[in-house]
Amino acid sequence: MSPGSETADVLETSVPAVNSALQRAHAAMRQHLPQRRTEWPPGTETTAAERELLERYIAFSETPDQAGLKRLLSDDVRFSMPPHPGVCEGRDNVVDCASRAASAPRRSARCAA
Repeated sequence: MSPGSETADVLETSVPAVNSALQRAHAAMRQHLPQRRTEWPPGTETTAAERELLERYIAFSETPDQAGLKRLLSDDVRFSMPPHPGVCEGRDNVVDCASRAASAPRRSARCAA
């Protein structure tokens, strides 16, 4: 089983949809990430602050703790969840989207673009 087919099974979608989402994600990363990031060598270690930020994000996402997540995010945050279309922009929109996704049955949660 290929990684694409495993991902498609988990997301309950097709392999072409997974591959397309991955291609869009790569393009978006090239467009939006800082240029210096492409210069990082493989295996670059994260900082303690980055690890702590990730741990807080995961904790707020699993709880879910809307107020905590809102404090964690910047005003200009952008969030998307391929293969679903659309991008949530801004802290309030992203937190609202995360709240709806956490309370919705699987496969029905969608962020409004």
